[in-house]
Amino acid sequence: MSLSPQEQEKIYQEEKARQQARKRLKKEENRRKNKNVLIGLGIFFLVAMFIGILSSGKRTGTDATSSSPTLNKGQVELIDKLQREGYLRVEHEYNKAYIARSLWNGMDAKTKEDFSVGLAVYCGAKKGTNINWVEIYDKQSAKKLAKYGSWGFEVY
Repeated sequence: MSLSPQEQEKIYQEEKARQQARKRLKKEENRRKNKNVLIGLGIFFLVAMFIGILSSGKRTGTDATSSSPTLNKGQVELIDKLQREGYLRVEHEYNKAYIARSLWNGMDAKTKEDFSVGLAVYCGAKKGTNINWVEIYDKQSAKKLAKYGSWGFEVY
């Protein structure tokens, strides 16, 4: 059974359209992957910057008039930025923080502890009590991930 020239042309055009659609889908998938990689790198650099700031002398340093730990302006701005970008939600009145799992999983144990210290100090400062403790939860599932306070640091 042979096909007429019109039928052959129709089949050719349909196959050409399918191939173009596949190429378009592949480009979109690559863009999504690249975007995810960029977001991951951005999170990594934000956390690295936070850790660098914590380690740069005022980690839980004290000012001249108080014995309470404090955060510097850069540390507070970083926590605020993570909240604006949706990676972190802090309910300082309840000493709770909800963090994106991707951000939490991207940290090693020491980074998690340092970040928790920063969040505890942030909550204490926001409440004005200078009693620094925090419970950290997964933002998606609300599973308890860690806590930090006078009792120390604990990961679940």
